Amino acid sequence: MNIRKYKGMNGGTFKGMKKHTKELTEARKGAHVGTYKETYSWNKLVLTQGQKREPTKEGKICDIRLISRRLEIFYNRTWGTVCDDGFGDIDANVACKQLGINDGIALYSGVDSGTGKIWLDNMRCGGNEPTLADCPNRGWGVEDCSHEEDVGIKCLNRNDGEIRLDSGTIKIFYNGTWGTVCDDSFDDIDAQVACRQLGYNNGFFVGSTVTSEKSKILLDNVDCNGDENTLAHCPHAEWGVEDCSRGENVKIECNNKTEGDVRRSLGKLEILHNNEWGTVCSGNFYNIEAEVACKQLGYRNGSVLENTVATGTSRIWLNGLRCNGGETKLIDCLHTYWGIHTCSHGNVVGIRCEQNGDVRINSSRLEVYYNETWGTVCDDFFDDRDATVACRQLGYK
Repeated sequence: MNIRKYKGMNGGTFKGMKKHTKELTEARKGAHVGTYKETYSWNKLVLTQGQKREPTKEGKICDIRLISRRLEIFYNRTWGTVCDDGFGDIDANVACKQLGINDGIALYSGVDSGTGKIWLDNMRCGGNEPTLADCPNRGWGVEDCSHEEDVGIKCLNRNDGEIRLDSGTIKIFYNGTWGTVCDDSFDDIDAQVACRQLGYNNGFFVGSTVTSEKSKILLDNVDCNGDENTLAHCPHAEWGVEDCSRGENVKIECNNKTEGDVRRSLGKLEILHNNEWGTVCSGNFYNIEAEVACKQLGYRNGSVLENTVATGTSRIWLNGLRCNGGETKLIDCLHTYWGIHTCSHGNVVGIRCEQNGDVRINSSRLEVYYNETWGTVCDDFFDDRDATVACRQLGYK
C-alpha cells in the first residue's frame, strides 16, 4: 500500500494510507501542539505522545490532573489512572512540572482508588521529559494492575538547597533536580549542619552509600564550620562540579539526642557522650544516683538492680558518680572525666525505674506499684480481659 505523510499545523506528522485522505485531512484540521510518533491502522488515528492536542469539552489529550492526590491522565476522550508499578519520585517530578510545580514525590498509600481505565503502567521517566506521556511506558491501556495500585503524587515548590533524607542518604535540591552529596571531606560537623536544617538537634556522618545511575551528584567538597543554617551555605565546590563515583554518596543519621542523655538497655544504664552510648560503673552507684537517672527518664522513682549487668563491648563512660538527689540529669552529678575508670566490662550498673501504676510479675503473681511500694491485686471480678490488659502493659500481645 502507498503510505503518505501529512504535516500538521504545528509541525506534527500523520502517517496513513492514501485511500483515507479525507479522514486524515479532517484530523489535520483539528491538530494542535505535539508530534505523533506512532502510525495508525485503517482510519483510526492513534496518539501516543505529546501534550495538549485535540481539544474536547473535558480536557486535552495527555493533560493530567490530581483527584484527592490520585494522578489521572486524559486520553481517548477519557480520564484514567496511572499504575504505581515502577513509578517513583522522578516520574512524580515530571508530572508535577507538567502541572507547573517544580517538584513532586510519589505516594503509594493513602490514595483513593479510581474507576474506569488505567491508562499507563511501568513508567520510566528520565527526569527531563516535558510531559508524563513522553516518558517510556508499556503503551496506552497496556497494564496488569488493579485500581488498588493507582499512584498518587504530592507536588510542592522547592527552594534551591533544600534537603531530605532517603534511607539516610542526603538528597539536595537544585535547579529543579534532586541529587546527592559526595563524601569527599564530609564529616560529623557537616552532618550536624544538615541535621539541624532538617529540624534535628544532632547528627553524625555514617559513611558512604551507592545510589542509582539516575541520581546526580550535586555537591562535592562540603566543608562546614558548624555555624551554618543550611548545607548549601557551607563552602563547597560549584554546583554539579564533582569527581565522585556512584558509591561516594553521603549517608548520615539524625536524632534529637543531646549530650548526657540516658537510656535503659535490658536494665543496663547507658549515657550519651560524643554521639556514642556507653555504660556507667557500678562502684559507688547507689539508689540516689538511680533516682536521678530515672527522673531524667520521666519516672518518679528508681533503684539499683541487685545483680550487675554485663556490658559486652560498649564504652564505659562514667565512674565515681555522686548525686545529692536534686539534679535533673545524671550528667549534673559529680563524676570523673569521661572514659576514666577502673571498671571491668562485667561490672556496670543496672537500674529499675518505677512510677505509680507500673505492674510486674513476681512468681506468677501480679503486682502493681503505688506510692513507692509494690503491692498485689485482689482477684475479685478479675478475669481474662483484665489479665490481657496487664499483659499488654508488660509488652506482651
